Amino acid sequence: MTAATSPTTGATLTPAGGAAVRVVGVRILTPWKGVWIADLDLDPGASGAPVPTSGKATLAIGSSTTLQGTIDPNANGRFVSSVAVRLIGGGGGWDQLVAEQDRANDAGVQSSDVEQEIAALVGETVVDNAPIVLGVHWTRAAGPASRVFEDPDRDWYVDPSGVTQVASRPSANPDASLQILSYDPLTSRVEVSCDVLVLPGTTLTDARFDGTLTVRKVEQTFTRDGSRATCWCSSTAIDPLLAPLVSLVRELAGVATLRAIPYRYVSAGSNGRINLQAVDKPQGQPDLQQVTIWAGAPGDTAKIANSTSVLVVFVEGQKSQPVVLGFDRTLPLERTVDATTAVHVGPSATSVDLAGGEGGALVLATPYQQLLTALQTFAASLAALTSPPLTPVGAAGTALQTALLALPAPATTKVTAQ
Repeated sequence: MTAATSPTTGATLTPAGGAAVRVVGVRILTPWKGVWIADLDLDPGASGAPVPTSGKATLAIGSSTTLQGTIDPNANGRFVSSVAVRLIGGGGGWDQLVAEQDRANDAGVQSSDVEQEIAALVGETVVDNAPIVLGVHWTRAAGPASRVFEDPDRDWYVDPSGVTQVASRPSANPDASLQILSYDPLTSRVEVSCDVLVLPGTTLTDARFDGTLTVRKVEQTFTRDGSRATCWCSSTAIDPLLAPLVSLVRELAGVATLRAIPYRYVSAGSNGRINLQAVDKPQGQPDLQQVTIWAGAPGDTAKIANSTSVLVVFVEGQKSQPVVLGFDRTLPLERTVDATTAVHVGPSATSVDLAGGEGGALVLATPYQQLLTALQTFAASLAALTSPPLTPVGAAGTALQTALLALPAPATTKVTAQ
């Protein structure tokens, strides 16, 4: 079947299994990260083909640009003879809600496994050529499928063929037809004309401005007057429109103090407080001095081993109230459990292991040593009786001495602070 082409844009929209419909106007928004969107004005009367309102479709612009996407069933309609349709890159599924899920794997949960699973749920195709280990545990809360790329935050985008790529945008040279029309250095916005689709990652160089600009986001139109594109650019890998909004939300919401932040123990401070080193410096976290510990239970204190990882939270989100709320599984050098009235260890247990349970029963050192000394003195006195008729008594004393020497040394010591 030969597709009908528009005399104005040379563009057609062909739904899967259907006939091509002429397109008289195209507006494409292509972000640095995420899904491209194409808003189309159709002229169904030219071909007589029915207007597609859902399903997969192919947008062809001229002979060099082809986009594979899915028609948004919630964004199309007619006004008089004008028909509008929105085409979403790929399967149009990354904004769909998915159920919660929990994964655990001692070998490490692979990012590609998680992405492939969610992509299958929402009708997307994803490629992750550099998968990472998310950790031994990964939890997904119910919400939009695209959140799979947010923890940790990774670059991803839907390419023109409709495939989701988990990677940064590749650098690209501009098409030979691209002409720079104007440049606003205050907003790093470049207006261009180009016969083909301009993609983020395209580098722009012109003698009229300094250096090289990289396109981060593009809004491009194809009409009867040709193609124009507004390119938001920057010299660093940021979205010039999204970055200020993200910064605004983070500042107003106080995000930096609303989460548990990993730190590393460095040294003991005063009055039971500790000094900490930030684990993730790029996140802008400072080292902390004299941080109070909120133990899991009152009366539980420890002498912490160097490099122990801890979690710091800010009470009520206040920067003035950092506290340590948890520790990793590194054993402390010393640990104390105390109470003002009594400490009960295993009151309902059938057995209690102390110090690994080795060496028999655990007894208090001072009374044990006192009893042992008295028995040794008594045994020595008996062993000295070697003349008849007390020889058997002396032998019993010697046996008692031998038995006493085989007893374990005192196992506990109570030290009273001076």
